[in-house]
Amino acid sequence: MIDTPHRVPRWTAGSIRPMGADDLAACAEVFYAAIDELYARNARPPLPRNPESMMRLFGHLLETDPLRCHVAETASGVVAFGIAQRRGSNWFLSFLFVHPDHQSAGLGRQLTMRCLAVDEDDQLIRAVCAESIQPVSLALYASLGMAPRVPLFLIT
Repeated sequence: MIDTPHRVPRWTAGSIRPMGADDLAACAEVFYAAIDELYARNARPPLPRNPESMMRLFGHLLETDPLRCHVAETASGVVAFGIAQRRGSNWFLSFLFVHPDHQSAGLGRQLTMRCLAVDEDDQLIRAVCAESIQPVSLALYASLGMAPRVPLFLIT
């Protein structure tokens, strides 16, 4: 089991629950809000939008591994989501996105821990693909055993 340091902030503005098919559109909105803010902060152009494609992808992952898909919501709706997959001893964090208004409150860690909760096995190989321009996320992943290993380069 992974210990969470006491100094990590704990998000308390809402609740975390299992994702359902009716959450897919809201997850796409959170995805674009978070990625647009990250890219703007790093002087990158926004990604092309294709919410229908993202919803199909999220839906497929939800259908194949529902126990590892969670959303965080407040009274105003979904503000974050995490989707993980497990195949054998390999655990992969497919998506972890938090709306910019709810970042830096420990929500990403809580969602990741919820996605990991069904997998008590300390022998899991944990993996993630992450943007190098997001050091906060990289630190979270490394603290949970997902240290950077292989760079993937984007050539434009």
